[in-house]
Amino acid sequence: MKVSFCTLGCKVNQYESEAMAEMLASEGIDIVPFGEKCDAYIINTCAVTAEAERKSCQMIRRAFSHNPDAYIAVTGCVAQLFPDKILKIPGTCFVTGNTNKMLAAAKVASFLRDCKTQKGDEEKKEFRQKAAEAEGLNGQTTFGSLRNADTTQFEAMSVSHCDRTRAYIKIEDGCDHACSYCIIPHARGNVRSRAVPDIVNEARSLVATGYSEIVLCGIEISAYGKDIGCRLLDLLAELDNVEGLRRIRLGSLDPFMLRKDFIDGLSAMKHLAPHIHLSLQSGCDRTLAAMRRRNTAASVYESVRYAREKIPGISFTADVIVGFPAESEEDFLQSARLIESLGLLDFHIFAFSPRPGTPAAQMKCRVDKETKKRRERYLEKIRAKSKNEFLSQYTGKDVEVLFEELKGGYMRGHTANFCEVEVPADALRDALGVCPEALRGTYLTVNVLKASDGALSATVFSRRAPV
Repeated sequence: MKVSFCTLGCKVNQYESEAMAEMLASEGIDIVPFGEKCDAYIINTCAVTAEAERKSCQMIRRAFSHNPDAYIAVTGCVAQLFPDKILKIPGTCFVTGNTNKMLAAAKVASFLRDCKTQKGDEEKKEFRQKAAEAEGLNGQTTFGSLRNADTTQFEAMSVSHCDRTRAYIKIEDGCDHACSYCIIPHARGNVRSRAVPDIVNEARSLVATGYSEIVLCGIEISAYGKDIGCRLLDLLAELDNVEGLRRIRLGSLDPFMLRKDFIDGLSAMKHLAPHIHLSLQSGCDRTLAAMRRRNTAASVYESVRYAREKIPGISFTADVIVGFPAESEEDFLQSARLIESLGLLDFHIFAFSPRPGTPAAQMKCRVDKETKKRRERYLEKIRAKSKNEFLSQYTGKDVEVLFEELKGGYMRGHTANFCEVEVPADALRDALGVCPEALRGTYLTVNVLKASDGALSATVFSRRAPV
């Protein structure tokens, strides 16, 4: 029996899909790439933008086209928010939201055990006929807004391996903020934090498997611990003592989190990967207020400045929205000036996408599509310039890289502060006398020749043993 996953959206979704896949694999079910004809499919959807929602629905239809007789289970944010819409898509057999994701894997496993019998066929037919009805855990509904679901618990799950050289650990779910543009709190519910010992044990297990870098992910990791009486810094202190863990990388952080005490705590860590991804969204105070963000442009600038003072080599990346309702040209230029002044390693640019049920979707003075595109192009120029300036500072210097893949004749990987590095495979073979692919998952100090096409082009001048 074969099952295929299609996972859209964030790192949390990716982690959850891996947990479901490992559960199915433990029952002897083969997990194959999406696109193959399978006995069942699990589509883990994303609703952060209208385009993500559209693509999620498209992937359900694509799975149905691969095998109209397959069992198709749909989970994730679109399933949570719009179950009726999902159930109308041909082929959908089961829909569950974000509090019962492991139930999707359990239903698939159950179906596959019975698929050769009439029971399996009848179950498939039954689920197709149900409208917005689904089984929940502990009698709770699977669907609708979870915004005020205070009794919802963190869903137990874990992973033992990841496809990449760095591993992900989900530490929390949900978000208590009410940013005016964001639908995700309604899809993910309030903050639910995972217990520190569970996270530390998973980190130790992953290290024992061979991973030396982990990324802590969640919907709002800045809020980790508020519901269980601890702080994110408390968790980081515990992880910092896990033997064999060389890099602890943080997922996206709210800029409001970057207070001096938090930065001081980070600076005391031995194994922090000095890179922070900021959910910046805008650099204009008027727009930030309309978005219901908790920071100002000045507070972000000062936080970044202080972090650079306390944590040598730290880099910053960010998310930025253009074309928020009523964003004037001056508002946009103010935002662009702040973004340029931060000296970011990189940033992602998103055109505003109204999401149903959010305050921003009801706001007037919409920015037209052409203006959004023009502003995206303007920021792309700043992005290219900022990235090149940040990377160029390493020309002629030695950096340590964790190699991840062989691609296009180059071994590629990242530094601790998330600069991408590429080294010619031939240079590594000549200098080290090893097959370049054997370096995947190992650390090596290389010498940077130049910044090129958004990466550090490097080489090895001496026989340096990888570790």
